[in-house]
Amino acid sequence: MEPKRQNIGRRTNEAKRKREERQNETEEETAQRHEGNRLHMSQSHATESSQQHEARNEASRVFPFKEQAPPSGDSSAH
Repeated sequence: MEPKRQNIGRRTNEAKRKREERQNETEEETAQRHEGNRLHMSQSHATESSQQHEARNEASRVFPFKEQAPPSGDSSAH
């Protein structure tokens, strides 16, 4: 088992390095990176099973709040 992380919530050196790398790239390099990300995700989604697809969609789905019942007593009596 891996040891617990000591710097939870803090930027790691690797994250800082990647962030600086992204900030310094040209628009063309950014477009290439985004295209690579799109290709990777489309290939990943194309090979997943229907159960994996449903689980992924369920995990990212946002559920609306349920309507709450009005407080006890009639609020229109004012």
